[in-house]
This record gives sequence, C-alpha cells and structure tokens, in this order.
Amino acid sequence: MTGIIPRPSIAAGLVATLVLSGTIVPSALGQRVQVRAVEAESRRPVVGAIVRLVDSAGRAVAQGLTTESGRVSLGAAGPGRFRLRADRIGHEGLWSDPFELVDSVSLELVMPLDRVVLPELAVRGSSSCVIRADGQETAALWEEIRKALAAGEITSSGQGVELSVRRYLRFRTTDGRLRTDSTLRLQLTRASPFVSPPPDLLAREGYIREPVEGSFQFHAPDLPTLLSPGFLETHCFEVTRPPRDAPHLIGLGFRPTKEVKRPDIRGTLWVDRESHELRFLEFSFARAPASVAAPGIGGRIDFRRLDSGDWIVADWYIRVPDRVVIERQQRSRLNRRDSLAGYIDEGGTARPVGDATVAMGEVVTRLRTGPVVSGDVRGRVVGPDRTPIPGAEVAIAEVDTVLTTDVAGRFELRELPAGRLRLRIRAVGFVPMAVAMSLGEGRRLVDTTVVMARAAQLLDSVVVTAKTPTFEAGKMADVERRRRAGFGRFLTREVLHDPLQGGLDNQLRRFSRMRMAPLCGGRGFAPASATRGTPPVKVRCPPNIELNDCFMAVYLDGALYWSPDMGGVVQPPDFATFVPSRFEAIEVYRSAAETPIEFAGPIAGCGVVLLWTRVG
Repeated sequence: MTGIIPRPSIAAGLVATLVLSGTIVPSALGQRVQVRAVEAESRRPVVGAIVRLVDSAGRAVAQGLTTESGRVSLGAAGPGRFRLRADRIGHEGLWSDPFELVDSVSLELVMPLDRVVLPELAVRGSSSCVIRADGQETAALWEEIRKALAAGEITSSGQGVELSVRRYLRFRTTDGRLRTDSTLRLQLTRASPFVSPPPDLLAREGYIREPVEGSFQFHAPDLPTLLSPGFLETHCFEVTRPPRDAPHLIGLGFRPTKEVKRPDIRGTLWVDRESHELRFLEFSFARAPASVAAPGIGGRIDFRRLDSGDWIVADWYIRVPDRVVIERQQRSRLNRRDSLAGYIDEGGTARPVGDATVAMGEVVTRLRTGPVVSGDVRGRVVGPDRTPIPGAEVAIAEVDTVLTTDVAGRFELRELPAGRLRLRIRAVGFVPMAVAMSLGEGRRLVDTTVVMARAAQLLDSVVVTAKTPTFEAGKMADVERRRRAGFGRFLTREVLHDPLQGGLDNQLRRFSRMRMAPLCGGRGFAPASATRGTPPVKVRCPPNIELNDCFMAVYLDGALYWSPDMGGVVQPPDFATFVPSRFEAIEVYRSAAETPIEFAGPIAGCGVVLLWTRVG
C-alpha cells in the first residue's frame, strides 16, 4: 500500500527525531554517569550504542558510544534531574526513568531485542515533492541513517580513533576509466578527515560556489550537513530501489525542492537491509552553473562501522569536470568552444592506524566477493618484522599509475579493469618486488599484504674499470646489455652520485646533451625531443594554455611513470626535483628508432627515459 504525504509532514517528523542531537554542553569535572548497556535476555554487552544524558529541559548535555564491554562514561556540569536516551542501529530506542544526579552514579540499560522493520518498496511516479512510500516507514529508514551519522559525529568529536589518511587526485577519461592516481598528502589525525563548509553557508550559496569569477568550488555534504534541519527542510525524500547487483540494499533518495534555485545535490543514502547499517552515499550535483555543468559530476562517501562501535568516513571523493578550450581556425575567424576532456576526482581514504590484515609468507592475498561494481585492490607493505613501510612506491602498469603507501604502509586502488594486474613495489633499503594478481567476477576485491626483504647494504652494484662502467647481476644486467648494444646514452652511479655535478636536470643536459623543456609556468623541467615533434596529446596548463613540446615517456624501475598520451590530464614529472644520488643508472633514448623493443610503441615517439633506483 502506498500513501502520498506532502513534504512538510515528513520533514516535521524527521526533525522531531533529531531533538537530542543539538549542541552538546561541555561538562566540567563534575558528576559522572557510568553506563553499561546489555541486551535483554542474553545480557551480552551492546557495542556502539548511542547514549545521551538529557537534562530536565530536554537538552543532551553529554553523549557517547558504548565500547566492546558495553560501557560509556558521561559527565554533567552539576547536579540535577536527568534521563538517559539510548539508540542502537537496527533496534528500537530506549528512555530510562528520570533520576537525580547528586554524585557520580553507575546505571545499567537493558536494550530491547525488537528489530526495526525497514519499508518495502512501492514505486509510484510523481513530479511533485512527495514521499514514494508510507511516511512513517520513510521516517523509520531515516532514523537508522541518522543513528549512523550521529555515531560518526560522536567518534570524530571524541577523537578516540587515530586515522591514517591519504588524500589523492585522480584523473579519468570521459568514459570514467582511471588514468592517473596521485597522492596529495599523507597524515595522521583523530579529527574528521572530511569537513564541508558550515551547513548555513551551503544553504545560502549552494554546493558549487564561485568565490572568484571563473573559479569554482565544489562541496560534498559532511555529517553535520546531513544532520542539519536545513538539509531536511530543503530536500524531498523517497524510498529507492536497490541496484540489480546489490539487492540487499535499500536506499533513501533525496532531491532539492522546487524552491531551491542555487546549485544543490541529489542522491541516495544506501542502507544494508539485514544489518540496518549505513553503507554509502552517492550524489550528483543539481542545477550546476552552465560553465561547469557536465553529466556524471558528483561524488560518493563510504561509511564504516569499526569493531569498537565507532563510525568513520572511510572513503570519499568529489568528481568535477576537467574542461579544455579547443581552438579551431575556420576560414577567417577563430572558433573557440568548451569541451569536456575528462573528470578529476579529489578525495581520500581513512583507515584506523594498526588496522592490518593477517600476513603469512611473502605475499598473502585474501579474496572477497561482494556487490561492488568494479574491481578494487588494496594492501599493506611491510618489512620482514611486519613493520609498516611508509613511502613505498607501488606501480601498476595496467593503469599507468604510481602511488605511495601511507604512514601505516597501506595503499588502495579502486575501479580497476578486470583481468591480470602487475604490481611493482619499491622502497629504499628493500629488494624490489613484483606481484601478479587478477580481478574478475569471482575476485572483485583483492586485499593483500606484501612482505619485502631487506636489501644487502654492502653490495656495490657498479664496478668501474678505467672509464667503462660494468653493471653486475640483478636489475642492472639488462641495463648493461642495452648499453653494449650501442644505442642510447647512459648515466651511471659514478656521475649521478657526484655532488659537484648539480641536479638531475643539469646532469642530463650536460652528459646526455638532452633538451630540458620548461613545464607549466616555468616551474620545473622535463626531458623533451630535440626535434620538437608533434606530441600525441599536448600538455595543458591552467587556465587554458598548451605546451607544444614533445615530452619523453618516463619509466621508473621498468614501470611506466608518465607518457605523452597523459599530457591532457597531468604534466610530466619535474626532473629538477629528483635527487640524482637515489638512482643507480639512467638510460636516454632520444627517438623511437633508438628505443629498445621492450619499451617501444606509440608512446615512444618523442623518446624514452628509463630511471633505475639504487640497489645498494
């Protein structure tokens, strides 16, 4: 049975459930209430229950989440009459009897076993702002979502969980394929890693703002925004069908009301029907300005419940258009048009510090199946003693990506193509490794731990006889083979480790007679073809400037690091920032004709530079 209820009715009902999640008054070192929450009948501790201390005026003066032992400690600034409110995802809430708080006290809450029944779907078309299910059932679904959001706020405000955060920038093609993945920053934090502007600012100016003419800022909703009364009052809600490959989900869709004229968002909050836990939010930008409007712009926020009962935002990104101005000469006038070159994802991942997978042997891979749309690979790089290795470089040839592990030794790649993948892992002081794995229908998530062996520090990999360097066995053997073939130019350790020879860009100019072309804004240099041939894709600089240099492809320890066909989304690496002493050898091939067959191909048309890191 389907009931149609006007939007104001459901908004009022939803706000009523939020009366206890207002401003929390900080408590001094006064009275404390020690609470223990247990299940009825079994008497087992309840983990992750939201417990609030509410005064006689109906204000929540303290709140917290119960631990694995079912306990939480709440403080009050002074004596008074209070009640406890306890909420648990998937179950009915509970009010305690009023009690007088004069001194610290210990109380036990017996949580009911009654499960909340989530609504069944009954779809009905409508163009007005209505609820596509019974209003009470929709409010019940929101109540389960609100519990998870509130638990996330309590976790971040309490700063009880230390997170290892990686912020990234990902460039995609127009059809969504991943091109590059760059780490912007690694950090440790106990605060929320993902914060939006205040809800009232978003309500006034919208989710796409233009603080300076021609410069746009895109925003996603954080926990305070989703919990704010203004968000509920300006959006219509409806129960949404799950994706075909995830029938276990149920969604609460939302869209801005007709009264909202500013840029806003529409999307769906997805809940696991069995556990009642919030899984993720998918959203798209609505009413975007014409200059930045594009299909597919939006984002996603993934939520995760920890074993401790805490909730965190585990993954998030905002997808914005990557536009370019194309100029074409048509007869006597220049025609300029704006074109979508692809997409840029700016986001991050957050993982609890010490949240490691079990490692046994050289490489341990745990395969899982689940309702994910595309394949993901995540892992952890550790030493022989299982100590995390931060800053290790992980190269994935299939997606032309090189990323670094965070402070906990972790890395993560999402939305990878199905098939066989090759990971090359390199870290200073450790023996480089290559790991092969595959993704497919039965293997959509690969969780791996890579154990790296320490390199022998006393091994000298270069032996100099007269003026001719000879590379010994190992990865340098192929370098020596190519040098003896007589093609290309080579820089060896003897030159690279000489501090009097200057930076890597200067050494390549001096010893290889290589042309170093300036990058965007003259900030840095990268090797380019001396013949100034036409690159397959020109490097673009903001706002709409193109570089005409034919930059060389760059390989790092045999894995593709940058290629000319990536010039439309990311510029070449700045060789002025490379430390020469970190490299064992460098090979330079200034044309496709010189390039060895194993590195030949369309991307070698402007030449190839091979960088080999030191091994001893």
